[in-house]
Amino acid sequence: MTTISCLPEDMADLPGSDVRFDLYSNSRIGSRGRVGDLVPGRLRRQGLRPSAVAWDFTSFALSAVAADEAVSRERSPDGWTREIELTLAVTNPDLWKTQRGRLTEALRFLSGDIWSLEFVGHGTCLAKHRDGSPVELRIPENGFISQNVPLTPMRTGSLSTRTTHPYFLRLIQDTLDDVGLRINLNNPYETTTKGEMLVGCSDQGLLSGLAGLSTSCGRYSRTGFRHCGRCVPCQVRRETDAPFTRVGDDPLMPWQAYDCLAGLEEVRGIDRIELGKLVADNLRRAVQIEPELSPA
Repeated sequence: MTTISCLPEDMADLPGSDVRFDLYSNSRIGSRGRVGDLVPGRLRRQGLRPSAVAWDFTSFALSAVAADEAVSRERSPDGWTREIELTLAVTNPDLWKTQRGRLTEALRFLSGDIWSLEFVGHGTCLAKHRDGSPVELRIPENGFISQNVPLTPMRTGSLSTRTTHPYFLRLIQDTLDDVGLRINLNNPYETTTKGEMLVGCSDQGLLSGLAGLSTSCGRYSRTGFRHCGRCVPCQVRRETDAPFTRVGDDPLMPWQAYDCLAGLEEVRGIDRIELGKLVADNLRRAVQIEPELSPA
């Protein structure tokens, strides 16, 4: 178990904490980390005055990211699953303790780790808040990628990201509703495939001109700023973008068999076999596809 604390700079260390982060501070105190130090200034410059509850939720989100970055999976008994005890300071710990079960479940579902949450007083609220209208936060992700169904046995659990998964978003939405934050999370494409999104675009000319310049790959920066052709986003791109970027015309997508299959030696065992079959099948589809629009 690794214990993480995320507290205001002027709050004393908590006994037994392994790693300490100062919230909304540019402190340089000992071995403490810092998180959210740029947030207050940017909000002030934009004339925004979040409520205490909004500050608390932001503190939770930043603290979860800090804890995730601070705890290595390599030291876990199974090489993956971490045990993280996160304590963070909020303005109303009693309110947030009522949400502890739901937020813990959200973190466990998102990262595949064992989390425990503690809330203590002394949170941050930098100014009297100005109430505003309800806000819709749109998360435009196609339903297939939101579900992110594992395509091979080695991509189960948190190895397939779940940041826009309907279950995770529902847990966060329920939390926002319970604490009185009037934010509506909306993925308008939750039941739509990427192919259907493309076909439904109202400006097909603009889409055709820009599709080949867009980026899908999860390994883009590690493959010379080209699509690797093997990851899940690349497979979805290959299947759905082909009518817009035909074989050989996509400067960012390695359509050739050599490029697509190169590097599979990095993948081990059954995952390599299954992934190789998937890439080969999609390559065959790509070179045979008709130049007409059809949802995938």
